[in-house]
Amino acid sequence: MADTNSAKTGSSNETDLRVPPHDINAEAAVLSAMMDDDWAASRAFEILSEEHFYKKTHRLIFRALDILYNKNIEIDLITIIDELKKSGNLEIIGGTPYLSEISDIVSSSANVEAHAKIVLEQATLRSLITTSNNIISDCYNSQSASKDIIERAEKAIFEVTQDLRHEGFERVSHYVSQTIGNIEKIAAQKSRVIGIASGFESLDNKIGGFQPGQFIVIAGRPSMGKTALAINMGFYTAMHQRKNVGIFSLEMDKEKLLMRMLSAGAEVSLSEMLQGYGMNQTKLFRITTVGDQLAEAAIFIDDEGSNTIADMRSKARRLKSEEGLDLLIIDYMQLMIPVASRQSRTQEITEISRGIKLLAKELEIPIIALSQLSRAPEKRPSNEPKLSDLRESGAIEQDADIVLLLYRDEYYTKEESKEPGVARVEIAKNRNGPQGRLKFEFVGEYTQFKPLREFE
Repeated sequence: MADTNSAKTGSSNETDLRVPPHDINAEAAVLSAMMDDDWAASRAFEILSEEHFYKKTHRLIFRALDILYNKNIEIDLITIIDELKKSGNLEIIGGTPYLSEISDIVSSSANVEAHAKIVLEQATLRSLITTSNNIISDCYNSQSASKDIIERAEKAIFEVTQDLRHEGFERVSHYVSQTIGNIEKIAAQKSRVIGIASGFESLDNKIGGFQPGQFIVIAGRPSMGKTALAINMGFYTAMHQRKNVGIFSLEMDKEKLLMRMLSAGAEVSLSEMLQGYGMNQTKLFRITTVGDQLAEAAIFIDDEGSNTIADMRSKARRLKSEEGLDLLIIDYMQLMIPVASRQSRTQEITEISRGIKLLAKELEIPIIALSQLSRAPEKRPSNEPKLSDLRESGAIEQDADIVLLLYRDEYYTKEESKEPGVARVEIAKNRNGPQGRLKFEFVGEYTQFKPLREFE
């Protein structure tokens, strides 16, 4: 069979004459292996779908193989010919002679994965070309704002890249040594914290720190201190662990967020910093000292209020590439703009939640995302939140590796509170460890959380 691996090249005037990337030989080799071996067919179906084949006759043959496979009919030359006759495609693909030629291409199915990945690579390039052409056309013809065009372009290109991420089952022998090696490294550290410490020992003892790829949710009703808790964690990570921290602040601008960090770090009332009353040289010195330390810390803030998950993905990738990124904080999920419009709010939050989890896995960093709770706690005598109160979507509960529910009794009971200045953090979900209830001191004037004691 003729080798047509390489696409033709030429000047910009010859663009329309270029042959899209493809590898006819690799396509034929995959089909040949599938016709010869059930394992090869199974593996090819995991990696490829019909649209990945460039040649129409190969797409039709693959479709026939797919039908036979799903009907649990043994695949051989006779059954394939029969299926192609039923669909009226036998003559279109070149009849029995062409099928016989295909079946004789490979004598072994051992290289089917390598050949399938070549086919997938070429299909991805074709898809990228189509997507790029659509983006160019959108730029010339669209009446939309450039930001909307960029958003659609990022989403389209991201969808193309997902084809390269399809992986099937992998034998444990391929990675058992690496896993044991990781366990040995953890054991050698003699520490309960593996990854990023939260800055609260009692919490770290329960969750073992924040791990790469984890999606952590801090949830609570408004004014419970969600932002303060997340910022305290980010501050500790950057200042004491010398890690790089990124913060997407969709509600608060950079200056307000920085003032919260200064207030918590210097233990100076936020109201004094905002209004000037009660400020003195001692407090100014503490603020300046913390400010000098923050200036040296690797904390990066993006306060663009209209970020979508596509925007965040692009910005976080760039930050990790240019500066490094160890922890990402999103404040907060319900303010994120969905990429796709005309969806229900539940569908929008589902898309956002899944996007955050995929981003954490892709960047191999923990992501802390804040989330509002529904009004259900107000309807309970105790006002305490539950996991089911996560607002607008059960997808958050499903996708999150850790869910921390924040509750302060004094918010509801004021002067009559039995626990003034105390915040409860309920570990409502912990995919890799125990649940539990912790108590911290909450100093509202400094927007600061401090260790208190642990309750089981």
